[in-house]
Amino acid sequence: MFKKKLLFILAILLGCTSITACSKAVPFLSNSDEEQAQVTTSNEVKVPIHKIRSLNPLNTADEDAYYINKLIYEGLFALDETLQAVPVLVSSYEYNQEKASLTIHLKNGVKWHDGTNFTADDVKYSINSYLSASYSSTFLYKNSINKIKSAAVNGSQSITITFKSAKDMAVENLTFPIMPKPSSKKEKSMQTATTDFKPIGTGPYKIKEINGVQEIILEGFSGYHASPVPSNVLTFRVVPDQTDAINLFEIQDLSIAFSKEINRDTFLNNNDAHSIPFPSNEIELVGFNVNKLTDKTVRKAIAYTINAEEIMETGYFRSGVLNDSLYYPGYLGSDEKENLLKVDYEKAKELLTKAGYIDRDGDGILEDTNNEELTIQLLVNADNSSRKVAAQTIKTGLEKLGIRVQIEEKNWDAYQSALSNKNYDIYVGGYRIAETFDLRFLLHSQHSNPADYSNTKLDTLLDKMQSGVTEEQRKNTFSQIKEILSEDMPYYCLFYKTYGVSASSGLKGEITPTFFDIYRGCSEWRCEFSY
Repeated sequence: MFKKKLLFILAILLGCTSITACSKAVPFLSNSDEEQAQVTTSNEVKVPIHKIRSLNPLNTADEDAYYINKLIYEGLFALDETLQAVPVLVSSYEYNQEKASLTIHLKNGVKWHDGTNFTADDVKYSINSYLSASYSSTFLYKNSINKIKSAAVNGSQSITITFKSAKDMAVENLTFPIMPKPSSKKEKSMQTATTDFKPIGTGPYKIKEINGVQEIILEGFSGYHASPVPSNVLTFRVVPDQTDAINLFEIQDLSIAFSKEINRDTFLNNNDAHSIPFPSNEIELVGFNVNKLTDKTVRKAIAYTINAEEIMETGYFRSGVLNDSLYYPGYLGSDEKENLLKVDYEKAKELLTKAGYIDRDGDGILEDTNNEELTIQLLVNADNSSRKVAAQTIKTGLEKLGIRVQIEEKNWDAYQSALSNKNYDIYVGGYRIAETFDLRFLLHSQHSNPADYSNTKLDTLLDKMQSGVTEEQRKNTFSQIKEILSEDMPYYCLFYKTYGVSASSGLKGEITPTFFDIYRGCSEWRCEFSY
């Protein structure tokens, strides 16, 4: 997981752009065909990146390395587009709840890029090496690997992984890259190898060439155990300044750009390019202090006044997707718009009346049965202009109902302190969530969650989501969680931010990135140019 400003997976990492270019060969045009367009196809795709210090999964902290390693290495499992774990290097597995263990039977016939056989010893070596590396605060796989207690080989194709808790043994934690076990002489040096490190994986791409830290060339691995075997070549080159790179599409030197900036489309001035948004793992939400706003009816009424679509348009460049829960849009195959709340002031007024709030003295402000005015303290971090827009929009909506709203803008440290001390009524915030989507940090009563929310039934369900359950059980559990959260309303999801792909017409092949695998589907990419 990454950590640029707060948390990669723990909080908010912003801004990283990766641009892809296609090499091209210019054909000779004779006088007779100068006026006819010539089409050239190339299987080389050039990808400018930021400087990578290391491709070694044991010590790299670079985001570009994380994504490139997805092409070279494989985990025991991988996540599909709904964040459901699917076996990759695994043929079958079974849980032992009493021992908090998972026995995995590995796929036969898997080869490393050097032609050697993949075995359970490689898995054990990887786990033990990651456990040793996890002391580092920048270790990318820290959250997942720290849930593991030990690994024991049962034979060349079987391994048992024991977890520290039966509540933390979901296979979604086992997506970290598996590395080959080196010789005993090289094992110790692997922990610190950086620029001289040459990755060897089981993935669809293998290293063709590494030129220091300036260029990395990948080609398809002919011995890949799955299909398709890539027929293209990916050349990653360090480009110091990528700010204006998108607008180089028109000279056919660049073909695709990935960006996490919410204003990314404002830089797209090229008519020969189109933009493709996709959901990120960054949620923007409103949190309720449930010990101050104790009546869930009031919390629901407030939610009915929030115009999330207007907030997304005015404060976030429409870079978002509306979502009916705290979980990732389409999580486990669900419909993220099934239970979306629409702005409904009449419904909100009805709920507030039910909760005992009416304008008792005719001054336009709602009072409770003790004639106390309904006043909301709205907390927002002052250094985030988008959230300040959101806070103002929320304030306007609440005032239409006769609720007094005081916006408290605080710098980041003061904002965090106010959240920790529960010094607010509602707050506007956001989180970058781990790809396992373990939301116990937001919801579980045994965690110091920001909303000070507690529901023992929900605690049990949240723990079950991260334990050894079947796909069907996981989906059923998620459905129950959604119902509870909709009823209790400790938070209200505004939307999930989107990241974006800007692609030129010269790039062919399906573009299907996800926030955890931006090069997904790249094995089919090629470049076509007309001259």
